[in-house]
Amino acid sequence: MGRAAVGSSRARYGATRRRFAQVVRSLAATWRTIELVRARCGDIEMAWSEWGGGEPLVLVHGLRDDHRAWSGVLPWLAPHRRVIAPDLRGHGQTSLGSAEGTLAQLAGDLVAFLDAAGLERADLCGFSLGGTIVLRVAIDHPGRVGRLMPVATSSRVGRAAVAWYQEQAAAADEPGHANACRAMARLGKEPLDPELHRVQAPTLVVAAERDELCPPRAGAIIAAGIAGARLRVVPGAGHHVAQERPEELSRAVLSA
Repeated sequence: MGRAAVGSSRARYGATRRRFAQVVRSLAATWRTIELVRARCGDIEMAWSEWGGGEPLVLVHGLRDDHRAWSGVLPWLAPHRRVIAPDLRGHGQTSLGSAEGTLAQLAGDLVAFLDAAGLERADLCGFSLGGTIVLRVAIDHPGRVGRLMPVATSSRVGRAAVAWYQEQAAAADEPGHANACRAMARLGKEPLDPELHRVQAPTLVVAAERDELCPPRAGAIIAAGIAGARLRVVPGAGHHVAQERPEELSRAVLSA
């Protein structure tokens, strides 16, 4: 290939990348302003956003977040999947209800959401807190989960983490955050590890190389506890992998 041809090819590649970047920014902005769907789910009114088409993929956010946390992965996932992102109990536009501070309740909320959205079965991807919730759903309701993708999450917490979650719950000015922190603190005495063998869904555990909160070894523990589970580590990423490496995370999710 001559120099002129190489130069032309590089110019076309550069133009394609710029156009794609524009699409990414446009879709992310649209995600942030899209009107939410709402439905009664048990004792709470749950809100969620939807985009794209195809097989359903449910994205579950982390602490003190809401559906907008996934805006960075939308441009890569929505062209291939029906992407659905709910707000958890007491987060975003979802009401608090009679919060119990347990993963069992948060997982039950997610199953009630699946019912309200007309989803008998869906792939579940959860980040951090959301990862523990989708694990709990896969343990308690295996028939509702197609594929399982816990991201930057843990199945247990140590004493220091328990103390941190308890402090956060006590000081929180947002009751939904306090409720979720109480649920996570319970992992100190009630780890998911002994129950991971009950997960039946094909599982891809995603960890981030530089994650200090839920390091790759936490992902390895989860993968070791689930038959046939795979572990993928995203290079160079910290805990908030969906914001730091959205394309790499999206490719992992689509390959699950």
